[in-house]
Amino acid sequence: MKSLLSAFVLIVLLTAAEARAQAEFPLAGTEVPAMKGIEEQLLAFMKKWNVPGGQLAVAKDGKLAYSRAFGYGDRDNRIPALPSNMFRIASVSKSITAVAVMKLIQDGKIKLDDKALAILNDFAPPGGQVKDSRWNDITVEMLLEHLGGFSLENGDRQVTYLRKAADAFAAPRPATARQIVEYGMGEMLDFTPGTRYVYSNFGYNILGRIIEKVSGKTYEKYLQEDILSPMGITDMQIAKTRRKDKLPNEAVYYGDQQYEPMWSVLDDAVDQVNFPYGGDYFIEVMDAHGGWLSNALDLVKFVTATDPTTGRPHPLTPKTVENMLARPLFMADPGARHWYGKGWNYDATSDEWNHAGALWGVSSVIVRYGNGVTVAIVFNYIPIMQLDDFFSELKANLLAPLGKMKGSLPEGREF
Repeated sequence: MKSLLSAFVLIVLLTAAEARAQAEFPLAGTEVPAMKGIEEQLLAFMKKWNVPGGQLAVAKDGKLAYSRAFGYGDRDNRIPALPSNMFRIASVSKSITAVAVMKLIQDGKIKLDDKALAILNDFAPPGGQVKDSRWNDITVEMLLEHLGGFSLENGDRQVTYLRKAADAFAAPRPATARQIVEYGMGEMLDFTPGTRYVYSNFGYNILGRIIEKVSGKTYEKYLQEDILSPMGITDMQIAKTRRKDKLPNEAVYYGDQQYEPMWSVLDDAVDQVNFPYGGDYFIEVMDAHGGWLSNALDLVKFVTATDPTTGRPHPLTPKTVENMLARPLFMADPGARHWYGKGWNYDATSDEWNHAGALWGVSSVIVRYGNGVTVAIVFNYIPIMQLDDFFSELKANLLAPLGKMKGSLPEGREF
């Protein structure tokens, strides 16, 4: 009797502990029994890294197998995250931009070896003269593959030019995306285009302006109308920096309190702000390299529609996708089996494509595995000073196991 009573007490205590965990990190969305172990790992990961909220969506062979939200979209007001909430997705935006550029190439509007400045022939730096003639050698392909000649040795041009460009054109601060590109055209490159790989936000800003020039639409409108809508994606849009401008169903982003608050990059801000809301970046000018809002479900829609092996609507032909993932013009190790292609990290051994994103208050990952599993994860926080550890643990404890789960996942449903 005593042992039975002890067992009963233990069960009660365990149930209470589970209830507390549930209250601390609420879950929203349809439960999938096969995903219970992954959910436990995800909650443990979020607790360890102090992540308030996030979403996870998984597809199997182009059909949705799972979509849930975890924790809080607004921790301050104890509002649980929902699968429909919108999150900033940071540099996952580059994959979206790359698909748009490849569509323009597929449609015969531009070519990979077209020169960027020849396309942007109405762009001019302050004073009207390009100081570094190597600018004229930068191609669309080099920009897609981060070979454009821009390093981070003196900071990210997308940030350092926010005020310099505006002042150079006697325009209001912060500068527009176009002004940032035009100002950069008057600066020296950091290396000869095509000779080094250096991940570049600035290079993808240039690609955004090329999309606008060639399509005759704003970057956002071209993506929404010509790429996303045919995929069945209607909610994605470019984010706004100020917290007062966030969407009603958009998550709240959290920086690290020991670094906040700080003065805004926005000249008209009268109070100090948190990093995600103007303390570190102006997201409107980051459209093509880090500006999109999405949820995990729409990101899975995007990846599965880009993947030519699924039954989803496809803006790109299999040949165009092959070209998008092909070996870049320059590789430090020509024998490597993995590389950054055109907007995607690609592993030729496993046929895996992926991209990650990180900004103050934001972390995101999309992965297309070669076995037919597709995964998207978004969070409203990132430990910015421990990026490598954060993403390494995310990959080892969550992404890698998810990539091996195809046989355990339900058949899924059409999007």
